[in-house]
Amino acid sequence: LERFASLRHCWGIALIAFVVLGGIYSGVFSATEAGGAGAFVAFIMTLFSGNFSLGKLKIVLLNAVKTSVMVLFILVGIMVFTHFLTISRVPLTVSEFLIALPVSPHILIILILGFYLVLGMFFDAISMMALTLPLLFPTIVSLGFDPIWFGVMCILMCEVGMITPPVGINCYVVYSAIQDITLEEVFRGVIPFVIANLIAAAIMIAFPEIVLFLPGFMQG
Repeated sequence: LERFASLRHCWGIALIAFVVLGGIYSGVFSATEAGGAGAFVAFIMTLFSGNFSLGKLKIVLLNAVKTSVMVLFILVGIMVFTHFLTISRVPLTVSEFLIALPVSPHILIILILGFYLVLGMFFDAISMMALTLPLLFPTIVSLGFDPIWFGVMCILMCEVGMITPPVGINCYVVYSAIQDITLEEVFRGVIPFVIANLIAAAIMIAFPEIVLFLPGFMQG
């Protein structure tokens, strides 16, 4: 009963989720604009909560700047690393190798998704997709896989890779935002989420209708 009673305190999170997701699906916001709209709604809620003060606002802004700067420097480092790998053609060589393997389409798609998982340990999602999708996407479509399904699976594996050592950029973001925790604790804490996402990926590979249900509903 206490758990259900505590749900009444979650209305703020539900409202922000409604504004962000509702704005995206209704076409009112882009994904970036929806993030800004969610932050604005959270700010308005704080103003009317009675807990707002200029001192707290200063702390929040300073933490936001620290986190943003850390993410910026990590992304700059990744961009430099990506540039060197692009020159060496390592991602393209691996992609071509996967496509040339004499295996069934389902085995190939598992290998490609595993490839994105490994790349996610070192790259940001935009760099990964910019490097590999021009080569892999036509092959995926020619093999008969739905482009929407592959896009969802690609993003999922990229995000799993981004919380996996040795780089795990999202783990560094969490570490920079929480001062009383070690980086090792952050990486240990994400292990259950990595396992859960890999299980979810296996289910979506076996039953792609799960991924395509909502897009099909929106189109219909």
